[in-house]
Amino acid sequence: MIDSKIDEIRRERDELAAQIRSLQDQLAGLDKALAILRREERAPHTKPAAPKPVATDAKPPAPRRSRRSGGPRPRNQSMVMDMLAEAGEQGMSVSEVLAAGASRGTPMARASISSLLSRLKREGKVASRDGRYALIEGG
Repeated sequence: MIDSKIDEIRRERDELAAQIRSLQDQLAGLDKALAILRREERAPHTKPAAPKPVATDAKPPAPRRSRRSGGPRPRNQSMVMDMLAEAGEQGMSVSEVLAAGASRGTPMARASISSLLSRLKREGKVASRDGRYALIEGG
């Protein structure tokens, strides 16, 4: 009896810790946005520089090795898909996905997971209802 209560309290604590980390991530993002806006507000409004002419003997730039977007890491996608598969028809909310990731030792950013779930929904792999996401059979 006591062991089940301890487990329940630990689960609730883990969920709250994940929510706190998520809120801290959101707060950091807002602080960054404010800093950017303050810099833009203080910067003099100047016209953008004219593009530089391209030399005819110039080599093309080397291909970039990093991803262009800050999109979700492939491991996040596979982990989220696994979590949704485990959740079944009831699906999961974004907060539940974040908490489950944190409990697995992989804290994730709310914005990344929200974006990932939206993309999976557009691709027809996930359906959402009342803020909960579930896998679509055959999707």
